[in-house]
Order: sequence, then C-alpha cells, then structure tokens
Amino acid sequence: MAKRQSTLASLIFLLLMTGIFLLPWLFYRPKPPPPVPEEKVAEMFKKAEELEKDKTGLRLNDAINIYEEIVKKYPLSEKAPYAILKLGEIYEKKLMDTKKASAYYTRLEQAPYRDKLLEIEENGQKIVLPANEVALRKLDEINRDAVLYKFMDFLVRLLGKNPSYSYVLVLVLLVILVRLPLLPITNAQFRYMKKMQEIQPLLLEVQRKYRNDPRKLQKETARIFREEKVNPFGGCLLSIIQFPIFFVPYFMIRLYAYQFNKVGFLWIKSLAQPDIPLFIIYVISLFVSMWLTSPSDPQQKQQSMMMSIMMLFFFIMFFRFLPSAFIFYWLLLNIATTIQQWIITRKPKTIPQKVS
Repeated sequence: MAKRQSTLASLIFLLLMTGIFLLPWLFYRPKPPPPVPEEKVAEMFKKAEELEKDKTGLRLNDAINIYEEIVKKYPLSEKAPYAILKLGEIYEKKLMDTKKASAYYTRLEQAPYRDKLLEIEENGQKIVLPANEVALRKLDEINRDAVLYKFMDFLVRLLGKNPSYSYVLVLVLLVILVRLPLLPITNAQFRYMKKMQEIQPLLLEVQRKYRNDPRKLQKETARIFREEKVNPFGGCLLSIIQFPIFFVPYFMIRLYAYQFNKVGFLWIKSLAQPDIPLFIIYVISLFVSMWLTSPSDPQQKQQSMMMSIMMLFFFIMFFRFLPSAFIFYWLLLNIATTIQQWIITRKPKTIPQKVS
C-alpha cells in the first residue's frame, strides 16, 4: 500500500512539473515582429563597410558602432548576421581581441541566425554556407592554439582521424580517462551513500523519539554519525571535487566543434549539433539509473524519486541544446557511473543498533 502511494505521489509530482513547464508554451502567443526597413539597413551597412576600409583606422570605431546598431535595432534584418560576422572579423584581425571575436561568432550559432544562409568569400570564390557553419569555421581558427583543442586533436589523430569511428571512439576514451583517476573518489562517494542508507532507519527513529527536544535530537544525531564514522558533509564534498573534472570534456568538445561538425554517427548527422532522439535516450538512461540506485526504503525512495524528477527537468531545460557529442559522452559516463554505483550499493545492510 505504501509503495503504491509512493508511486502515485511521484506520478502526480511529475505531471505537476510537466504542466508548469508546458503551460507557458501552450498559452504564450508572441507578437509579430515589426517590419524591417531593409533599404535603410542596407545603407547603414554600406556606410559601415566604407568606414571600415579607411586606411588610417581612425573611422573603425564608427564602423563598429553602426554594425552594433544594426544588430541591436534590427536583429531580424537580412544584414544582421553579416554585421555580426563583420564585428567578429574586426575584433579578431584588426583589434586582436579573440575573446570578443569569439563572442560575436558564437552569436551566429544561436537563433535566429544559425540556419540563415550567408554568402562568404573563400580562396577568391564566393560560397554559401549556414551561419552556424561559418561561425564554427571562424571559432576553429581561433581555438587551434588552445591546449584542450590540441589535446583533443592529438587523441583523434591517435585513433586514426577516421570520420567513421575515430570521433566516436575519442568520446569513449574521454570517459575512460575521466573515470579511471576518479575511481577512488567515486567509490568512496558510493560507499558513503550506502552507509547513509544503512543508518537512515536510526536517524528516522531519533527524529521520531526526540522531535520535541531539538537539543537531544542534535546530540543523538551527532552520536550516530560519530559512531558510524560518517561525515554528514562527505557526500557533498566528494561531489564538488569531481564535478569540474566531468565538465572538462565539454570545453574540449566545444573548442573542437567544427571538426565534430564534419562527422556523424548512426542517425546523427553532425556530432556538433543537438540531436533530439539522442537526448531522449540520455534522459531515459538518467531515469533508469536513478531508479536502479534509489534506496530500498519506501519513504527514502519517494524522496529520492522526487529529487530525481527535479534533476530530470533541470537536464531537459539546460542540456537539450548541447552538441550531440557532449550528450553522447554524458550518456556513456552515466552508464559507467550507474554500473559502478549499482555494484557498490546493491546490497545495503541494516545496522543492528538501537537508539539510546
């Protein structure tokens, strides 16, 4: 009966959270954008190009201001992505500010520009490419001197730099390189989690027995932690230590995005672009791993599932637009972590101890 109520409560919570996220999408009706004065924007763009060509360089700031005005006032203009591209090239080649140049190129990867076709000049010929690919090309030129880019390129070359398998294998290799050094830390974390599950009945009994005596409750809780040699902040500390290491591959993949853009895997056309089916598989794997590693106690399991559902929504909101290469890396990492955690925590034992 308790298990059924716990499952029902989790489903109700899931439906409630789904409704909260879906209601704005169902009822939000954006206002149609005002018409863009394309002729005026074209004149502004032409003037900025003339100022940019001034050999003295004294008019360069004026050109920058006009390009920025086009982007700010007329973001839906046909000239807006070209203005962003111009700003990136000015900061990269004339002002030698690669940080600002990267920021402008990155904007071309985002809506509403990413799918717009841009005509650019390459080797004396004019070619047409999506703004997203133009941005990745520009960013690749800037990122090639970065240490993480060079390391990723080294790994890909080590695996043959074959579009059919090297780029996928390098993601598998990254999981291995990340997991192996962290094995002692993650093993300690999962043992801590197992220990916390084992002493949970004692903590619940203390809370029930001394609910009207806060000082005694605090004292008995501290005694249990001391006798069982459990640090209540140990799990958080272990998570914080390894969290940055897990995200290093994200920056490697981000820097190497143009190279990943050239290759696909299975149904995925480009490892540098988001892929909805892969993301759905990743979310399902998260849910399965949370279910497999949740506590056996019904009350603890309900609380754990509530937290898991909230985490799922967090991942859905913030991870769905990430490159499929990174999502694939996280999928492999999640599978490896789940297997490791399940092996360590699959047989928790209740500690034979009573509350004094």
